[in-house]
Amino acid sequence: MGARINFFKMPAFQGNIATGNTIQTFLDGGPTYEELQLHCANVVAADIAQFIVEVNGDLRVQLTGQQMLDLEAYEGRTATSNEFVFSFSDALARTIQGEASGGLVTKPGDRVLVKIVLGTLGGSEAFDLYAVTSPNRVEELRRYVVPEAVPITLTGDNDYKGLRSGNFTNEIRIRRMFNYGNVTHLRIEQDQRFPYGKDKLLKAVNDSLLARHGKTVPSSCYVFDPIFRGNTLIDLFDTFSRQSLTVTMTTGDSNAVTSIVDYLEMTRQPAAA
Repeated sequence: MGARINFFKMPAFQGNIATGNTIQTFLDGGPTYEELQLHCANVVAADIAQFIVEVNGDLRVQLTGQQMLDLEAYEGRTATSNEFVFSFSDALARTIQGEASGGLVTKPGDRVLVKIVLGTLGGSEAFDLYAVTSPNRVEELRRYVVPEAVPITLTGDNDYKGLRSGNFTNEIRIRRMFNYGNVTHLRIEQDQRFPYGKDKLLKAVNDSLLARHGKTVPSSCYVFDPIFRGNTLIDLFDTFSRQSLTVTMTTGDSNAVTSIVDYLEMTRQPAAA
């Protein structure tokens, strides 16, 4: 029967490897993609302006090369030169169900596109893509790791109400938010309650909590991580609200904040009562 996990090279990228260009490849639908690995030559983080994964035109992942390194380092995985990794499943989860919850489930006929928008190159770069896969399974949760631009209008408190919210309980839940910018405090208000940072939690205190649990916070980034203890299903942050959901970011300047929001979306609605 072989092993559950498979690891092999994907089809070659198509396109001219040159400054500002986009290279891309299509992956077979059918397996569950647990992890994608870029094995490169003469490539640094700035050379990857965007790493993008789409399934049937639906944007699932959009990260810069540096953000790919940041997400790996956050989990304590040391970067290897010329290697960039995105993990769909969470190998550090406390349960098998939690580990499997983020896998990129595909079915035969799906159009799985991986593309790289290139930065300023020196002329000798190369990119190869490898994947860790497991057999096809029923898709119950769909993972999105995408950037959101948070408008900052002043130095001080800025309210953001743009998070994707579910239409029912547990439809859309947040795994983590990586808020890049000069964010000094964070608070979340949901239906007149404060599930996080009622008095606006200081970044240094939040960083200390995450460090105690083995996390490495990226530079100039405030990380909201409801699953820092490894309970990757029961501790997810449910975005459903009956009245309002507001994230208040206190900033030390008026520059925009980029939030990399890691969502899990339920793919089936609960049965009607």
